Amino acid sequence: MKSLTLLLAFALMLPAAAEARGRKAKPKADPDAPFAVQVPTSEVDVATSAKRDEEQGNVAYELGLSLYTPRAFSRPSYTPDVLNFKTAGFPMISLTRIAPIKVYENGSGYHWRAGLSYVKLEREGLAGTSNAFYTGVQTLNLVSAVLGAEYRSTVLWNLAQPFVYAELRPSYVLGPRSVFEEPVNEWGLPFNVGAGMLARPAFLQGIFGLGDGALGLSVHYMFGSVDASSLAGFGAQGFVQIVL
Repeated sequence: MKSLTLLLAFALMLPAAAEARGRKAKPKADPDAPFAVQVPTSEVDVATSAKRDEEQGNVAYELGLSLYTPRAFSRPSYTPDVLNFKTAGFPMISLTRIAPIKVYENGSGYHWRAGLSYVKLEREGLAGTSNAFYTGVQTLNLVSAVLGAEYRSTVLWNLAQPFVYAELRPSYVLGPRSVFEEPVNEWGLPFNVGAGMLARPAFLQGIFGLGDGALGLSVHYMFGSVDASSLAGFGAQGFVQIVL
């Protein structure tokens, strides 16, 4: 009887032992192993793509304000003491699309420039007859298309990027009738050249969920004429760019 009991007990223990041998031991954590968190590739790409926007040659849109004013822009007048035109009220405003032609790995390269600019010009002078003179004002609107090219060098001191540009500016001058002359509607083909510095501060990276933003300053010189009226003059411009 004892032998039968021992045989039954041994038979019951065999499956449990086999199951215990079949289980894999859970590996113990190595306390010396470095701690790492796996970041999805998509999140890494989003974090770095904004910094590479300019190097990849994406299109930028530039909004600029310039203190340009012509040195000796005048119109025919039959009255004495009439001043030359100067910028009136708001500075010259421009909106320019900057698209890549060829961009190198170091960030330098060539770009197209295309856009529009606007500035209001005004002059004052004496008008009237020999018996009665009064001060008259004439206002003209100068609207220009912007067609040109730009070269950007490598970034200096990891801070700012110099650039130079040249533009053809087909221009249209129009104004209402004034005490000095009849309504004005004239075309011209002046040129504009400039140079400046471009910076990309951290607070403009990925602005509005778009690409990098940039700030810049430049000086430019416009030359040429509209209906024999000279547009020659210097300007200092500040601008902001958004890369799309």
